[in-house]
Amino acid sequence: MKNQFELVSEYKPSGDQPEAIRELVSGLKEDKKFQVLLGATGTGKTFTISNVIAQVNRPTLVFAHNKTLAGQLYSEFKEFFPHNRVEYFVSYFDYYQPEAYLPKTDTYIDKNTKTNEELDMLRMAAVNSVLERRDTIIVASVASIYGASNPEQYRHMIFTLRSGQIIERNELMLALVHQQYKRNDTDPLRGTFRVRGDVIEITPGHTDRYLIRIEMFDDEVERICEVDPVTGHVNQSYQLYIIYPANGYATSMDIINHAADTIQEELDERLAYFDEQGKPLEKERLEQRCRYDIEALREFGVCPGIENYSRHIDGRKPGERPYTLFDYFPDDFLLVVDESHVSLPQIRGMYNGDRARKQILVDYISYLYTTGKNYDSIGKYIKYVTDFLESAEEINRRGYLKYKHKNADAMVRHSFMCAAVCDLLSYLKIGYGRREKAVKPLEKLEVISEKNKKLLHDFIIWLTDNNDYSSHTVDIYHTSLKQYFEYANELNMENCRRFIKSLEEAKLSPATIRLRITAIEKFSKWMKKPIELKRPKMKRKLDVPTEDEYNRLLEYLKTKLNKDYYFFIKVLGTTGARLSEFQQFTWEDIATGEVVLKGKGNKYRRFFFQKQLQREVKDYIKETGKSGTLAVGRFGPLTQRGLSQHLKVWGKHCGIDSKKMHAHAFRHFFAKMFLKKTKDVIQLADLLGHGSVDTTRIYLQKSYDEQQRDFNKNVTW
Repeated sequence: MKNQFELVSEYKPSGDQPEAIRELVSGLKEDKKFQVLLGATGTGKTFTISNVIAQVNRPTLVFAHNKTLAGQLYSEFKEFFPHNRVEYFVSYFDYYQPEAYLPKTDTYIDKNTKTNEELDMLRMAAVNSVLERRDTIIVASVASIYGASNPEQYRHMIFTLRSGQIIERNELMLALVHQQYKRNDTDPLRGTFRVRGDVIEITPGHTDRYLIRIEMFDDEVERICEVDPVTGHVNQSYQLYIIYPANGYATSMDIINHAADTIQEELDERLAYFDEQGKPLEKERLEQRCRYDIEALREFGVCPGIENYSRHIDGRKPGERPYTLFDYFPDDFLLVVDESHVSLPQIRGMYNGDRARKQILVDYISYLYTTGKNYDSIGKYIKYVTDFLESAEEINRRGYLKYKHKNADAMVRHSFMCAAVCDLLSYLKIGYGRREKAVKPLEKLEVISEKNKKLLHDFIIWLTDNNDYSSHTVDIYHTSLKQYFEYANELNMENCRRFIKSLEEAKLSPATIRLRITAIEKFSKWMKKPIELKRPKMKRKLDVPTEDEYNRLLEYLKTKLNKDYYFFIKVLGTTGARLSEFQQFTWEDIATGEVVLKGKGNKYRRFFFQKQLQREVKDYIKETGKSGTLAVGRFGPLTQRGLSQHLKVWGKHCGIDSKKMHAHAFRHFFAKMFLKKTKDVIQLADLLGHGSVDTTRIYLQKSYDEQQRDFNKNVTW
């Protein structure tokens, strides 16, 4: 069992860091309960804490106030401690709708949840790691406050299997079933096992990257090994292997049966209450749902929404606090609260206001089903309101303003987001929701006319059948025109101008308004009534890495263990590819020297690769055996978010402004460098895949630094 943290970094503490590390370590040895590390952004607080963790050598919980910050910290600690366990623990709910009942209409709304499988696996991996090893760092968001299963019960469900152990095959399968594993001989999903003769293959609940194969000879465990689920290749063998439960709420059937009895007792009390109150419908609904859950618990040991019965399963008294992630750590663990001025008030708010916020959500959902909105709209409202209730510091006007400021980008993309939160505030009689709506030059219609619905439908069919547009473009056209017809019955110049005015007053970005105008103009041409509208001007500011910064970044990435990242940046900087195009490149394409791919607007374009880059890639392929898709990270295909996070970290190491560290910046860098060498705008337009040279002209603009330098150089009078 590994117990020692190993900090890996090419840097040494400098400046005020050595003194800060020394004082923090000294305080921990003196059993100081609280210590505060102050430092401005970019002063290396994470690196300082990493040194403290390595010296005190305790299991550590790093607490962040949101998922984004937790993700950043996770990436940084993962880089500092590659040989130790660094885990990620956040809420796995992508969508949550509590059950509700409306007696007036006899409407029963079933509980509905959608969980993120990947986040669920990461949560289980975190719990298993802290139980197994002391060299564990868990980066958690506020999700660690939420109720978890009883750690003692969870520990009792863990069992160890040894090579050479005598155990009957049926006994082993029964043990897996008690751990909530399900037999599935066809599809090895997480939390299942399959049996093939004397071979049992287990897909753990905390990962889908490998299977555990147990080979038996009669009643003896002959071999235990880790197997790739796709290729069947044996990664490694074990003399001893710890088998963890299939899910976080796994517990013994004795406890489950006792819990089912206490749930039944509480159910009988509530049913008697509804009898006294003369509420037969409520009684029927409650009895129907709870009896189903009780039967599922007795039969399978689990039921949908088992976390709702955690008090009974854990054996807690009414009002006693639920278990959390904190309870899984040993007594001497180290707690690090990042951005404590935000995190601690949020924790206190959750502890004191969680029940109140849940009640608001339940009541509001019940109200939504009386408004006549369709189920799709209701689902979106629930999603955005849930996020607001979980994230907002206060449920009032001031809290909404802060929430709106933090989520401005998301609110621009999702119109329902603002509408949902404002509707909630209106429902709570705060009054802010109604005043939030801007006065529009065009009054919103009750419904879109049937005539316009048909026209819109026919236009979308025409776009799909007769034009090579991407699904994304078609969706933008549909959204834009639907929004227009919500305000105007006829398509004419006057209505269009008033509609554009309403968009401006709603403070939509110039880019969004230009998309709306493009859609209207395209539709008008299809109607054979062409309309041309004035587009708002775009303020373009190009934040582009300099040649020195680009070379500095490449030299830094050469030193990384994973040299793939070096090639990612070099390909982006020497091709001018968009991220969607970059994600299609393969190692073989680069070695060949060119490739033709479908890019933006479903247009095909040719990409050339530098001679030097070709040679470097060919050597790298021989050395590592790389093949297939280029843009692949540690956890699969590289996403825009994943690459952006990497770029921010790399830029920080290289002293490059974070505004310059995004994938599209290297497309601008390529254009700037090409124009600097050739001055050929027309050729550049072809290389960038621009349909018009006018689009390419933006790359002729000079950056702020260049403008300032030229001004100081030339204006001498």
